[in-house]
Amino acid sequence: SKVRYNFGEAAPFKHRWPSDGEYVPLREVWRGGSLVSLHSACLLGRRESVSRLIGEGGDVLAVDVDGRTCVMRAASGGHAGAVEACVEEGGKEVLMAVDESGRTCAMHGAGGGHVGVVRTCVEEGGKEVL
Repeated sequence: SKVRYNFGEAAPFKHRWPSDGEYVPLREVWRGGSLVSLHSACLLGRRESVSRLIGEGGDVLAVDVDGRTCVMRAASGGHAGAVEACVEEGGKEVLMAVDESGRTCAMHGAGGGHVGVVRTCVEEGGKEVL
């Protein structure tokens, strides 16, 4: 069963993001067993924070109300580093996940014209992710 939460309600500003990209927790925000801040870190392209949050138990396969995983949010924003962090910590399977429209992480990156993200997805997951 997929964990779902409303990303719109999960304010990505529950954590302070210093200019150097370090993770500084102000408050851990949990919804339905999933660390909301992981989606936020991916959306903002904070690679180090993504790695740390996954290491602390963040679920890379948790989906928001749109059926998107955190790696899909990173891909949509063109954040190849955050995509790499998700794959390093969560394995190839994070690239194979599909949203409710049947789109993979690579497709989200391609939709935004983010060639670097698509390249990362193919290098890490093979042509099956397209």
